[in-house]
Amino acid sequence: MNEISFESNFTPHDLQIAYMIHVKRMSIKRLILMLSVSIVLILCGAYLLLFSDETNKNFILSWFFIVYGIFVIAFYYWRLSRMGKVAFRKLTDLHHPIYTTINEKGVFSKGSAINSDSKWEHFTEALITDNVILLYPNRMRFVIICKRFLKNEDFSIVADIVNHKISRSKDIRKNHQPMHAESHFSASLN
Repeated sequence: MNEISFESNFTPHDLQIAYMIHVKRMSIKRLILMLSVSIVLILCGAYLLLFSDETNKNFILSWFFIVYGIFVIAFYYWRLSRMGKVAFRKLTDLHHPIYTTINEKGVFSKGSAINSDSKWEHFTEALITDNVILLYPNRMRFVIICKRFLKNEDFSIVADIVNHKISRSKDIRKNHQPMHAESHFSASLN
């Protein structure tokens, strides 16, 4: 059976890149909601500040809204910038090598505490960038395939296979020439 096998040694940087891509492409509604609530708080605080004096209760409330809105934005971006480190610390299974095999049937991973057999039908979405492929079994969980663990031509082959096997895949690679996934499995994966 034709297949591509590789070993993954994830770092916090790999997870940070994956989470940033996930947030920018798949969780954009959550990002917009968080920023909208913060901006509304700041605007309400500014409005109350304009129509209050120092002896009024609205003066304290207006400054609270402004400071809290700024705090929410700052905390959200601070947390987002640390997500790779936090995830790497919590997901201790990623501290050890993971051996992954990709073939016509699916993605199969084995590590010290991981044994995952995921058929292509289990993935609902996929996101393909120049350096990372994210495979989604649901909206909030994803499998990471990094380009640095594969040879350049293998990464292109895997990306084309993902495009072929998963109907809801987004390919946002630059300068990409699509190939036929069936011909890769039959000819070049021996």
